[in-house]
Amino acid sequence: MSFLISGLHLVPKNAVSRMAGRFSRSNVSKAIIPWFVRRYRLNLDEAVVPEGGFETLHDLFTRALKPGARVIDPVANLVSPADSVLAQGGAVESDRIVQAKGRTYSLAEMLGEDPGPGAWQFGTFYLAPTDYHRVHSPADLEVLERRSVPGALWPVNPVSVAEVDQLFCVNERVVLKCRHAQGGIVYVVFVGATIVGGIRLAFDEDYGSNQGGQNNEHRVYDPPIPMAKGQELGHFELGSTVVLAWESTLGELKAPLADAIQVGDALDA
Repeated sequence: MSFLISGLHLVPKNAVSRMAGRFSRSNVSKAIIPWFVRRYRLNLDEAVVPEGGFETLHDLFTRALKPGARVIDPVANLVSPADSVLAQGGAVESDRIVQAKGRTYSLAEMLGEDPGPGAWQFGTFYLAPTDYHRVHSPADLEVLERRSVPGALWPVNPVSVAEVDQLFCVNERVVLKCRHAQGGIVYVVFVGATIVGGIRLAFDEDYGSNQGGQNNEHRVYDPPIPMAKGQELGHFELGSTVVLAWESTLGELKAPLADAIQVGDALDA
């Protein structure tokens, strides 16, 4: 195990992340925006930038894109939910998902429920600090349920993914259970991470992750919430990871692994 990961065992990661979230919302954070943009080479030409610029780092992290900046594939059954790297993906084998070489984890444990019998596919999308942080619906679907699972906030960068066992089952996460327009089930999992100030949902403004003192929470949306393919589901307040899992009847993952991918790119073609 690397020195960095060993050292993080001693760090109160959730508290540090809440502090980072408060700082990113403060006016003081505006002073480091120019450095952050240069350091990570952010493309602000495609972003909606307020007159006078962003007031806080939070505003920069959660920036919207200009209309038409992303093309949503009109034919694909499933599209990428985020600007990211498609780090892992393929068939779920006996409830096991590939985390990294030599490491797997349980789909049911990550979801907080048994997804039931049948064949499943998955994709793991890593959002770096350079990426646009909003997450979009991978299909025309209805959001049926939300499950909020408290946990740790380990980093989700490639080093942590390779070294922290069961990372996506250990970290705090928000699980959306959805029904595809064609009838299959799709899970969209927002995975929290160190320094990520929180996870927000566009359709449920009462919800916010990493607030401290949270318990496992399960909410059923009655009636279900309709979402169009490409519509915003929510956002991270700094880069993190999204895991999609879907019934194989909706299509197999065909997008190449380890490639950069954008919101709206086809996953099944």
